Amino acid sequence: MNKAHEECIELLQIVHGICKKENLKYTIASNTLIAYENGVEFEKCAPIIYIALMYRHFVRLKEALCGFCSEHSGYSFHDYTNTEQFDTFESWFVKESKIKFREDRKKEAFYYGTRLIITPLFYVGNEETAWETAYQKFRDTTNTLNARAVLKGKPLRSFIRLTPKRRISNHYIKQRGRFSIQNMIDEYGAHEQSSYVIYPHVIGRDRNNPNSIPQIVNEQSKNITDDMWNTVEEIRFCEAVCYAAVDRKRMLSCFPEHMLLAVLNQQKSQLTLNGNTYLWRVQQIQIELLTEFDRICRKHGLRYNISFGTLLGAIRHKGFIPWDDDIDVTLPWEDFDKLDEIMKLELDEDKYYFRCPANEENNHLIFKHLERKGTVYTKPGRDKLKKQIGVFIDIFPMYPSAPLAVLDWFHAKICRYWRTALWATIGADSEPDEKKKRQYQKMARPGNKVCYQKFVRAATFFKNRKYLKFWIAMDRNPYKTPLVRMVNYTDPIEVDFEGRKFFAAREYEKVLDYCFGHDWKMYPTTKGRQPVHNAVMEIGDLYQKESEGEL
Repeated sequence: MNKAHEECIELLQIVHGICKKENLKYTIASNTLIAYENGVEFEKCAPIIYIALMYRHFVRLKEALCGFCSEHSGYSFHDYTNTEQFDTFESWFVKESKIKFREDRKKEAFYYGTRLIITPLFYVGNEETAWETAYQKFRDTTNTLNARAVLKGKPLRSFIRLTPKRRISNHYIKQRGRFSIQNMIDEYGAHEQSSYVIYPHVIGRDRNNPNSIPQIVNEQSKNITDDMWNTVEEIRFCEAVCYAAVDRKRMLSCFPEHMLLAVLNQQKSQLTLNGNTYLWRVQQIQIELLTEFDRICRKHGLRYNISFGTLLGAIRHKGFIPWDDDIDVTLPWEDFDKLDEIMKLELDEDKYYFRCPANEENNHLIFKHLERKGTVYTKPGRDKLKKQIGVFIDIFPMYPSAPLAVLDWFHAKICRYWRTALWATIGADSEPDEKKKRQYQKMARPGNKVCYQKFVRAATFFKNRKYLKFWIAMDRNPYKTPLVRMVNYTDPIEVDFEGRKFFAAREYEKVLDYCFGHDWKMYPTTKGRQPVHNAVMEIGDLYQKESEGEL
């Protein structure tokens, strides 16, 4: 096991020791239980352990853990009462990293530690009708806490597809203030022992509707009864002793099949497996790359903006979103096109590699990378590239827009075709659908260089000096939105990002509103606060000493 998994086991042992001393019953739960019962080794799972226990025992465990944290430096306890934007029934017991954070980032430093997630269960009554009433209240509370405004301004097809999700989201957004965690605790926290139990952590989506709002899974949750949770035994978990429910197979029945498969079949990225301190080290490499990119752009008068999640992090967090794992910058096409020659003159080739279509035989991207040599960042389908990809920052072009919306529609068709053809030169190999695979292979016949040239010729056909186009994400292909205004580059501002200054759109709030919706200031649910990219990474010993508190 790596360090993060070892720390997780340490947290479990602390909790088990307290529970055994105080005669508190808990069980491993959720992802941890699913993996354990199916023989999945812990080191192949994300370094997070889930446990659950009845609310009255949870209160005593929380008190003991808060006392432990006050007496032992390097540990902390987080829940909705003491942590910003932590609207969830669960709590995190965290072993914090040794990273030395700036004062303005210390409140979020715990995200870079190792966590054990504790979820309270609530007695709701002895009748099925009592369970159903409680189910509705917990579901509505969970949905209200999870609801986020759906993006506006999407293409019509996507707008129609997302209408059910938008309707549900808007309904629960209107309920904010009516439902809260504290209200549910006030109502159910003091309930007497009963047959029926609610486990708020068991949430998921409608299997047939991935755009549905998360909810407590299904009526099988009725199986989560008092006798099942309170009948526990000691088991060996990675050679450590802990409690688990005796009737674990019955407990697993409350999880829908797609949730079980998600835990068992999910491919974990190196970022997830190695823990959040490793993520921080990757972020430091990316900051190094962004700083070098900024230096070159300032020296040669190239206009750029930090964009998307990087801009969101700068405004909302003054740096990286703690669970984010990439950096995005955008440039107008004229400046983007100059990068190839400028990088040849400026870049330290012993440390950095500039990846672009001109120097990559099998490059299927319409954007470019600045990469750190001595590192690895690999994904499926990239084995054809002449040089292995390293940790990078994305450099995206913004092309001239069509002058009229009707012309933009035809323009998008042409650009979309050649963009897909370029992707298909490599991506077709990984397409599981045989019919689509043959279609992609046919589109890819001209080869990388020809497809890229055709795309660029189409994308730069117009000479619009006021509005631009972002052709990377075809589904979010904006026309005359705040994201694509040329003034973002001709009149930018400087924003703080990890203690440094970088250029961003002056009207960043409008840009963020377009990219992330009206609720961009709100964090995702706690379940979503972890890296999402599935990649194998190697970074050697870069920033190793800094991550261990050694400067």
